[in-house]
Amino acid sequence: MNRCFLFAAVISVAAKSPDAEVIALGFKLKCPMPGCSTELQAETKEDLMTQGMAHAKTHGMTALTPDMMAKVQAAIKQT
Repeated sequence: MNRCFLFAAVISVAAKSPDAEVIALGFKLKCPMPGCSTELQAETKEDLMTQGMAHAKTHGMTALTPDMMAKVQAAIKQT
């Protein structure tokens, strides 16, 4: 069986099954600021960084220092 066809069949079955857990690929980020429990999720790193910059404003940040950028990059996980 062709792999593409098999993949499409699995996705089709998963989409029709209410009990199926569909795993969305993408990226997630837990805010690295101490005491903050915000977790962000997006399909691309670029979208995640856009969300992250918007969230950083809630901490009074208008730009990321190189140190904070390193912490953010280290905190990004692929889902």
